[in-house]
Amino acid sequence: ESLIDMMRREGVEKNGHLQLNKNVIIQLDDLHRQLMADPKFVDYQSAFYHTLPYIVELRARQGDDKLGEIETCFAALYGTLLMRLQGKEILKETSAAISGITRFLSLLARYFKLDQEDKLFDNPDTK
Repeated sequence: ESLIDMMRREGVEKNGHLQLNKNVIIQLDDLHRQLMADPKFVDYQSAFYHTLPYIVELRARQGDDKLGEIETCFAALYGTLLMRLQGKEILKETSAAISGITRFLSLLARYFKLDQEDKLFDNPDTK
């Protein structure tokens, strides 16, 4: 009920995202940039570069209003979920892309949790 109320207050009943979700994407984008700039996170950088061709392809299909890299990944997962719920066929290539994106976001989520606990950049044993 409270989620529906929030969606109504923010005018996103039919499309768009709650500000709460937008804030999390901003935090994830910020963390992504930090991880990409830090040489200690080669595993993360490698996962990102492995996923980047999928992100580039998805962004090419977005038209003029391009999402950021992280939001593009979440949009791909959401789109795939909708396709599954609608019983639509998901191509083998799409499944492979979604698997790669899922692995990448899983790593980002792990680092996000560590960052929220202030354990990511202070402790060299968190990798």
